[in-house]
Amino acid sequence: MNVLPLHKAWSILGRDASILMKEVSILPRSERAAALQKFAEEAKRLTKSLMVKYHPDRGGDEVKFKEVQGALSAIIYHTDEFIKNIADITRKAEEMTSRRPVFIDVKK
Repeated sequence: MNVLPLHKAWSILGRDASILMKEVSILPRSERAAALQKFAEEAKRLTKSLMVKYHPDRGGDEVKFKEVQGALSAIIYHTDEFIKNIADITRKAEEMTSRRPVFIDVKK
């Protein structure tokens, strides 16, 4: 599967991916998935307006139209992968903490 890099996809939609990723990186891990989904929804809104602008049936540029479609697909793909990775990391962290031995202080 040939997917655009995330920074390229966001730049097609007129946003700077580094700013978005900085916003996500400062959040606690438990809130990152929701923030990424919010950004994906923003990408859908941006895509919709750009697709109307570049729609070939309305005299727009077909190449730009397809580029915008590809950008949205890439953002959704990267968002889903990131959310899946966060879920895996969280699950592994929980497994590791559940395996830790419990030490009881026997001094009384």
